Amino acid sequence: MNARVLVVDDDPATAEVVGNYLRAAGLEPGMRRTARLPCRWRRWQPDIVVLDLMLRPAVALPWPPNALIR
Repeated sequence: MNARVLVVDDDPATAEVVGNYLRAAGLEPGMRRTARLPCRWRRWQPDIVVLDLMLRPAVALPWPPNALIR
């Protein structure tokens, strides 16, 4: 099974570039435009999260991102 990487970026072009690099490396990327994680992404259980730290406050995670800790 490939490692699952959740990419969180509000810029679709940047997220697509990152996703393409991850696919080329044999990883399974999942894309989100907001850091608010609905239940389906929690069930998907990514192995790692690539988070745009410059997300607008309206789409950013509270720090620390307790929703991501298993």
